[in-house]
Amino acid sequence: MDIVDNFLSESDFKNIEKEIFWNTDFPMYLYPFIASKELDKKIDNRYNWFGQHRVYDSHVPTSPFYNLISNTLLPKVAELTNLKALLRIKVNFYPATPTIMEHAMHKDYKYTHKGALFSINTCNGYTTLKDGKKVHSVANRMLFHNPSIEHGSSSTTDAKGRWNININYI
Repeated sequence: MDIVDNFLSESDFKNIEKEIFWNTDFPMYLYPFIASKELDKKIDNRYNWFGQHRVYDSHVPTSPFYNLISNTLLPKVAELTNLKALLRIKVNFYPATPTIMEHAMHKDYKYTHKGALFSINTCNGYTTLKDGKKVHSVANRMLFHNPSIEHGSSSTTDAKGRWNININYI
């Protein structure tokens, strides 16, 4: 696991923030559970949902926002890692809840792969790794980790929601 603060230049970060976080036309799609219906049974059903926007999946771009990500985040990820192939890129939105809701631990894919989780906003939400370490959401922070090992997300209480970009790759 590695954490890189101030991952992007200020101008690249502001561009992502403007196009995703502040863009009232950025499309988000409702997912009625977070990790899975079975894993998230402990979460109050009113809060067991999140918004997602798939940018890249199954070897093809799936969003007009792909170029934004591929021109800003991907070159820097490739520079710092041994990125050989993309698996998926998605933007996640976890709505605020009255108390922090920890979502079930899960694996992104069952096979070994790598992951980069980019925080778009700062809030008291976090990602919990298998060893119990919590990595807090800080705007322009990148978390490199192994998402084929269990990890979990959380909601936030001090912002309207928690926004991040999840990149899975080999």
